Amino acid sequence: MWILSSTDRGVISPVPVPKTEVGSRNRAHIQWQAGKIDGNDVRALTVMIGRLGLLAGALLAVVFALSPRAGIAAPIGSAGNFIVISESGITEFDGASGQSLGSFSAHRPNDFVFSGNRLYATDTSDHIVVYDAVSGDELGTLSGPAAVRNAGSIAVDLNGDLLLLNQVSGSISLDRFLATGEFAETISSLPLSDFVLSPSGMLFGTTSTNLIVEIDPANGSALTIASGLANPGPIAFLGDGTLVVRDSYGLQRFGIDGFAFGLFSSVIANDMALGPDGNLYITHSSDSVMVLHRATGEVLATYSTPASPSSIAFRSVSEPTLLPILSLVFLGLQSARRVFVSKDA
Repeated sequence: MWILSSTDRGVISPVPVPKTEVGSRNRAHIQWQAGKIDGNDVRALTVMIGRLGLLAGALLAVVFALSPRAGIAAPIGSAGNFIVISESGITEFDGASGQSLGSFSAHRPNDFVFSGNRLYATDTSDHIVVYDAVSGDELGTLSGPAAVRNAGSIAVDLNGDLLLLNQVSGSISLDRFLATGEFAETISSLPLSDFVLSPSGMLFGTTSTNLIVEIDPANGSALTIASGLANPGPIAFLGDGTLVVRDSYGLQRFGIDGFAFGLFSSVIANDMALGPDGNLYITHSSDSVMVLHRATGEVLATYSTPASPSSIAFRSVSEPTLLPILSLVFLGLQSARRVFVSKDA
């Protein structure tokens, strides 16, 4: 920068103005010198970025706290919600508060399962009905009476194929259908009452002959892991990998090797599903869904449902976690650390 100054000789000449040092480190003033940023200004800019990261993290934390986990009802179609079949059809509930979100469909199937953006249901009219998993709109049927008879429990295996219990002329079979609805094969002809798919792809089922069996879906071979139960019905996994089976006395807990842990709860369940919180959710004849503690079986909460609730299932959980929030906070702390190190240097 230059100014004009008069001398004793009356000649006007330019006089350079000395450069001033950057003042306090707290100033966000940036001074360019030969295309470079002054070191103090780099620190000031870094502090600003760090503060923005911390602020963004705090804002996301507030949003996270106000999510359905804090009791604000999630909309229909949200991950972590649960669905219940009752006399009113298919009703959706908020997974955190148990608040009813309204009817998903007025149709009442026998059982259902989520797979991606589809819901597959076994129908009283001997069909596999396909619904849009978010809107509840019926998209059509996959198989007619030629292949499906009075079908009950349904699941999706690791290959995306449909597994369901068929009942033809009094005989029960566990059948595999392709996702297109074409009949593929009969896996087992054991008199199964219900079955559940393990994370490894093996099937565990209860039978009308008072057994718990393990079935290899690849070849249909079956292994009896427990016997002598009293009219076993619905079966589900707990979060620790053990099985819970409903019988005439309540809910019995077993290891997958057949070890009997004893009574998990005296509550008689119509159906069961493992919740994303690790607790067991059951439908009950008192027109309710009960939440049982994952370890003790204690009733933690009871939510009212329409009359005669039967099957229950959860939408898959894919909600945002705290990871983005923690990442932004970490960025802010790292930025602040760099500033302090620069100061010490």
